[in-house]
Amino acid sequence: MFCFVTDVAFSAVNGGNTIMTEDNMKFVNVLLNLGDGYNRNTGLFTAPIDGVYSFTAQVCNNEDMSVQIRTNHSIVAYTQLLTSNIIVCGATTGVVLLDKGDVVGVFVYVRVQQSGYNQFIGHLI
Repeated sequence: MFCFVTDVAFSAVNGGNTIMTEDNMKFVNVLLNLGDGYNRNTGLFTAPIDGVYSFTAQVCNNEDMSVQIRTNHSIVAYTQLLTSNIIVCGATTGVVLLDKGDVVGVFVYVRVQQSGYNQFIGHLI
Protein backbone atom coordinates (compact mmCIF):
# COMPACT_ATOMS: atom_id res chain seq x y z
CA MET A 1 0.00 0.00 0.00
CA PHE A 2 1.35 3.39 -1.00
CA CYS A 3 0.71 6.54 1.01
CA PHE A 4 1.76 9.71 -0.77
CA VAL A 5 2.26 12.99 1.05
CA THR A 6 -1.02 14.21 -0.46
CA ASP A 7 -2.94 11.28 1.08
CA VAL A 8 -4.27 12.88 4.25
CA ALA A 9 -7.37 11.46 5.92
CA PHE A 10 -8.38 10.22 9.35
CA SER A 11 -11.36 8.68 11.09
CA ALA A 12 -11.56 8.13 14.83
CA VAL A 13 -14.22 7.21 17.39
CA ASN A 14 -13.96 7.29 21.16
CA GLY A 15 -14.28 4.84 23.97
CA GLY A 16 -15.96 5.03 27.35
CA ASN A 17 -14.25 8.04 28.92
CA THR A 18 -15.97 11.14 30.29
CA ILE A 19 -14.85 14.65 29.41
CA MET A 20 -15.74 17.89 31.10
CA THR A 21 -16.78 21.31 29.88
CA GLU A 22 -14.52 23.14 27.43
CA ASP A 23 -12.16 20.23 26.91
CA ASN A 24 -11.27 18.89 23.53
CA MET A 25 -12.58 15.41 22.90
CA LYS A 26 -10.10 12.58 22.53
CA PHE A 27 -11.19 10.04 19.96
CA VAL A 28 -8.93 7.17 20.96
CA ASN A 29 -10.03 4.42 18.57
CA VAL A 30 -8.35 5.40 15.31
CA LEU A 31 -9.83 3.66 12.29
CA LEU A 32 -7.77 5.46 9.61
CA ASN A 33 -4.81 7.84 9.82
CA LEU A 34 -3.26 8.46 6.39
CA GLY A 35 -0.51 11.03 6.70
CA ASP A 36 -0.31 10.55 10.49
CA GLY A 37 -1.98 13.90 11.20
CA TYR A 38 -4.32 12.68 13.95
CA ASN A 39 -2.95 12.17 17.48
CA ARG A 40 -5.09 9.81 19.58
CA ASN A 41 -3.37 10.94 22.81
CA THR A 42 -4.34 14.60 22.39
CA GLY A 43 -7.44 14.19 20.20
CA LEU A 44 -6.03 16.82 17.86
CA PHE A 45 -5.28 16.79 14.14
CA THR A 46 -2.16 18.60 12.92
CA ALA A 47 -2.07 19.40 9.20
CA PRO A 48 0.93 17.65 7.67
CA ILE A 49 0.70 19.81 4.51
CA ASP A 50 -0.94 23.04 3.36
CA GLY A 51 -4.37 22.65 1.80
CA VAL A 52 -8.14 22.77 2.03
CA TYR A 53 -9.53 20.28 4.53
CA SER A 54 -13.00 19.06 5.44
CA PHE A 55 -13.82 18.02 9.01
CA THR A 56 -16.92 16.40 10.48
CA ALA A 57 -17.70 15.73 14.13
CA GLN A 58 -20.61 13.77 15.56
CA VAL A 59 -21.28 13.82 19.29
CA CYS A 60 -24.04 12.02 21.20
CA ASN A 61 -25.21 12.92 24.70
CA ASN A 62 -28.24 13.11 26.97
CA GLU A 63 -27.63 16.73 28.09
CA ASP A 64 -27.82 20.03 26.22
CA MET A 65 -24.45 20.86 24.69
CA SER A 66 -22.51 22.89 22.19
CA VAL A 67 -19.98 21.27 19.89
CA GLN A 68 -17.28 23.15 17.99
CA ILE A 69 -14.65 22.15 15.49
CA ARG A 70 -11.85 24.66 16.08
CA THR A 71 -8.52 25.40 14.47
CA ASN A 72 -5.95 27.57 16.19
CA HIS A 73 -8.76 28.88 18.46
CA SER A 74 -11.04 29.88 15.56
CA ILE A 75 -14.40 28.16 15.08
CA VAL A 76 -14.62 26.16 11.84
CA ALA A 77 -18.03 24.58 12.51
CA TYR A 78 -20.56 24.65 15.33
CA THR A 79 -23.74 22.91 16.43
CA GLN A 80 -25.90 22.99 19.52
CA LEU A 81 -27.97 20.09 20.82
CA LEU A 82 -31.02 20.52 23.00
CA THR A 83 -32.33 17.36 24.61
CA SER A 84 -34.70 16.22 27.31
CA ASN A 85 -32.85 13.40 29.09
CA ILE A 86 -32.73 11.21 25.99
CA ILE A 87 -29.61 10.52 24.00
CA VAL A 88 -29.40 12.57 20.83
CA CYS A 89 -26.61 12.90 18.29
CA GLY A 90 -25.60 16.01 16.40
CA ALA A 91 -23.09 16.47 13.62
CA THR A 92 -21.35 19.47 12.14
CA THR A 93 -19.04 19.85 9.14
CA GLY A 94 -16.64 22.60 8.17
CA VAL A 95 -14.19 23.30 5.37
CA VAL A 96 -11.07 25.31 6.11
CA LEU A 97 -7.77 26.31 4.54
CA LEU A 98 -4.91 25.10 6.74
CA ASP A 99 -1.20 25.74 6.74
CA LYS A 100 1.18 22.93 7.62
CA GLY A 101 1.23 22.66 11.42
CA ASP A 102 -2.24 24.14 12.04
CA VAL A 103 -4.15 22.20 14.69
CA VAL A 104 -7.83 21.17 14.63
CA GLY A 105 -9.93 19.62 17.39
CA VAL A 106 -13.46 19.03 18.62
CA PHE A 107 -14.47 20.98 21.72
CA VAL A 108 -17.63 20.48 23.77
CA TYR A 109 -19.31 22.71 26.31
CA VAL A 110 -20.91 20.26 28.72
CA ARG A 111 -20.02 16.99 30.41
CA VAL A 112 -20.15 14.21 27.80
CA GLN A 113 -20.29 10.48 28.32
CA GLN A 114 -18.13 9.34 25.46
CA SER A 115 -19.31 6.41 23.40
CA GLY A 116 -18.51 4.70 20.13
CA TYR A 117 -21.14 6.85 18.43
CA ASN A 118 -18.95 9.94 18.81
CA GLN A 119 -16.61 10.44 15.87
CA PHE A 120 -14.19 12.89 14.31
CA ILE A 121 -13.36 12.64 10.61
CA GLY A 122 -11.20 14.79 8.36
CA HIS A 123 -9.50 14.76 5.00
CA LEU A 124 -7.58 16.87 2.54
CA ILE A 125 -9.84 17.90 -0.32
